[in-house]
Amino acid sequence: MFLPEMGISIGCSCILCVGLDRMLSVVFAARYLSLNKLYYHLLIIGSCVFVAWLMVASYQERVATCEILTPFLDKGIDLFAQATLAINMASALVYFMVWVGLRSQADSTVMKRIVKSLFIIVAVDVSGWVITPALFALYEHLNLNAQQIFAWAFFNKIFINVALSIKLPIYYSTR
Repeated sequence: MFLPEMGISIGCSCILCVGLDRMLSVVFAARYLSLNKLYYHLLIIGSCVFVAWLMVASYQERVATCEILTPFLDKGIDLFAQATLAINMASALVYFMVWVGLRSQADSTVMKRIVKSLFIIVAVDVSGWVITPALFALYEHLNLNAQQIFAWAFFNKIFINVALSIKLPIYYSTR
């Protein structure tokens, strides 16, 4: 389960890094080229190290179903969901700032299409990545039995799958 967890960690961090990069290019256009990109790499690596540490700290020898939350136990699930939620909420804030910055510059039809496309993609993508960990964090506080938790864990992933698969139609419908 190491690779899927790293994929989630890298994916969420990259969404944030791309948003930060776009925000800096819009807000600080004159200084953008001289900015150090090392911070993006540190953010991605830091996220991966945290998830790897969480997996090791939560490790317990047991028979388990192969699914995303398997490496985490009890508080580990909470921490994983909260960390993922925090990164994606930060992404939503950053992309909102990009949208506001681009919207003020949206004079041409092409720029308006870019703003519309960016807004739809980010809204769908970040919503999927925010709703899923938020639901994971929520159901940890509910009094559910093992079967209900199993069902919720599989249901929650629908939002991420929709967010990942809908990008292509959005790109081509907003051209």
